[in-house]
Amino acid sequence: RRTCLEPVRRALARGDRRVRSFFPDVRIRTPQREYLSRYGDPDEMFLNVNTMEDYLRYRKVDSHE
Repeated sequence: RRTCLEPVRRALARGDRRVRSFFPDVRIRTPQREYLSRYGDPDEMFLNVNTMEDYLRYRKVDSHE
């Protein structure tokens, strides 16, 4: 949202590049698993892929091997 723009700019200006760095400056709501489940499997929707091992693990989940 646009309301996050200035808090993100401030975080970047102080050299903080963590995604969560601006959370204290904005209103955060955490959706409940039941709500997310309406749209798919939350474990698959929010799968984090940073390494080759993560990718290979994702491929295994994706192909249901």
